Amino acid sequence: MTGRQTPPPQDWPKERAELLARLEHWEVRGKAAEALAVVLKLERDEQAEVMETMKAELDALKRHVFGQRSEVMPPVDRELRRNGKTKRDPGKERQRRKTNKDKKAALETEHLDHTVDRDVEPDCPECGKSAEEFVTVGEGRESVVFEYVPANFIRRVHHQQVLACPCKEHIIVAKGPVKLGEGGGNYGPGFVSHLMVSRALDAIPFYRMEKQFKRLGIPIARSTMVELFHRYAADLKPLVDLLTALVAAAEVVLADETPHKMQVKGDTGKSGKGYMWVFIAGDKVVYRFAPSRFVSQENQTGISQLKRTG
Repeated sequence: MTGRQTPPPQDWPKERAELLARLEHWEVRGKAAEALAVVLKLERDEQAEVMETMKAELDALKRHVFGQRSEVMPPVDRELRRNGKTKRDPGKERQRRKTNKDKKAALETEHLDHTVDRDVEPDCPECGKSAEEFVTVGEGRESVVFEYVPANFIRRVHHQQVLACPCKEHIIVAKGPVKLGEGGGNYGPGFVSHLMVSRALDAIPFYRMEKQFKRLGIPIARSTMVELFHRYAADLKPLVDLLTALVAAAEVVLADETPHKMQVKGDTGKSGKGYMWVFIAGDKVVYRFAPSRFVSQENQTGISQLKRTG
């Protein structure tokens, strides 16, 4: 070996330039691949959000179609807890349980004593003494059982004293039982209140109440219940007007309209449509029914006044 270096080939600059060009090309492709990965990740996240939204809508649709129907909207806090967005407050939960416990303790209480039947109880397995020789220990054990006592009807016969003047020209009759509305009737305030609360607040149809009353031993026709309901609902109109005025005077009134089909047919021969309005102001709620969206003169003190306020 002479120690002399071999000179580079004549085309070395050309190959070097080609290698640099290829390297630059792959660098560009690498950056493009990174940008594409970022775009694909964003699209994947966006699609995941869309899928999550569609899944929530599908679950809501399943609950609406196949779930239990209810006329009452579920509380917002319960819906949020079901979706995992909020948790139940432990302090409020303890207070709720304490309130329920106090309400149960305040119920009418009936004490029942249970004694041991000494004749059928076995002898002591340790000493052989019979149950007749056993002694009472303290006040015994206490067990609490909540029992439901079915409602019942009472037939009350009121005897009104009649006094006659010695001149035989005038008599005095004692006041009779309290009756609601004009025309009296054979049903007292307690029964009518139960009827109206069951129908309006508990949403129990009259045909179901008819079956319940029949089981209790007093058959009442649905037509009678409908008549009682409407008769005494008219007597409550002053309270409804007062409640409407209080809601209308509130600073903030929430309103909602729900259309309902009506049996009364219009000029077109098709079923009519009515509208049920609900107005909420704090803890006060007013319901108003209108046969159309046009508010008639008779309803202006109710719906139109609340509409202007809302």
